Amino acid sequence: MRKVLIGVIAGAVAVGTIVIGAIGVDFGTSIYAEYRLSSTVRKAANLGSDPFVAILPFPFIPQMMRDHYNQLEIKAYAVDHAATGKATLEATMHSIDLTYASWLIRPDAKLPVGKLESRIIIDSTHLGRYLGITDLMVEAPPQDTNTATGAPPNPEFPAATAWYSAARRSRRTSITGSASRWTFPSPRTTRRQWCSPPPAS
Repeated sequence: MRKVLIGVIAGAVAVGTIVIGAIGVDFGTSIYAEYRLSSTVRKAANLGSDPFVAILPFPFIPQMMRDHYNQLEIKAYAVDHAATGKATLEATMHSIDLTYASWLIRPDAKLPVGKLESRIIIDSTHLGRYLGITDLMVEAPPQDTNTATGAPPNPEFPAATAWYSAARRSRRTSITGSASRWTFPSPRTTRRQWCSPPPAS
């Protein structure tokens, strides 16, 4: 009985060691692929630093063997932006076909993508400079109403409704809304306005 127990424990330890080793190899391979892609994107886009790159989800090696990534995220911080000075650029790719590229994704490779999402994120400092506001506070939108004005959200664009108040530049100004496309009035506007993205054509 004792020998059987020792054999079971030894087998469990061996299996656990193999599993941990396989996970470590998978993580190491994915980290190397992300590093190579980050370096490639930095050189191709002339960025000042390597962007953040994540190949999702775990495990990585089965995706590599199928020549198909499920999801790829790229985030570049402090990128020069003509209007605001600096911005964060983000891209999320879904269903990436690696047939025409290696798993390291060469700079000149064709990369068919099933779906692409892109975002431009501007922090409050640079957004305030763009709007001509020295003291700008950005807040998340409330669930039901805008507590700053008491007005209900825009029914046409409930997630992208923004409140913009610039009565005086010396007063604190707040903008409430989600990370969506916004259109803002002139910084010289002196009355409160509701701002939403233009309707889709």
